Amino acid sequence: MTLKKELKTISIVYSIALLVIAVASAVVAIIDGVKGWGISSHPILTFIFILCAGISLLLLIGGIVRKYVWHIFCGAGLFILALFYAGFDVFKFDWWINLIIAFALIFVFVGISVIIAGKKTEEIALNDHVEYKDYKQRQAEKLEAEKLAESEQDPMPELKTFKTED
Repeated sequence: MTLKKELKTISIVYSIALLVIAVASAVVAIIDGVKGWGISSHPILTFIFILCAGISLLLLIGGIVRKYVWHIFCGAGLFILALFYAGFDVFKFDWWINLIIAFALIFVFVGISVIIAGKKTEEIALNDHVEYKDYKQRQAEKLEAEKLAESEQDPMPELKTFKTED
């Protein structure tokens, strides 16, 4: 599968998942407002909480499966934000308990990202990456390309004059 097709497939999957998360959070928020479930202090906050938690799980799962550290960090940030809100509004925790939970989750997600993408980062840092070329290799390739370009050039044509040689 080409990179362009793969990116198109991934964006379609993410778009569908995001649409499902948005619709589900809207439905739960509407039901919470009508039936009075009391999930949070206001149905709009319920919508934002569920949307934030759903997008964070989507980014976390996508980041772990595809080994994208950036997705893991964004998903972790949203997840911690959603849990922080849930601790205050839904579970009625004290502020210091929320803070301890948030810092514990930060350490957990940093550990997960190091475990998942640590080897790739280490290879790049130690110049052991497959695609890495040092200065001498790049210079040799540059000289080789110049020699190839010179050999492919047409030689200068000889200038012929109309004078006859006697």
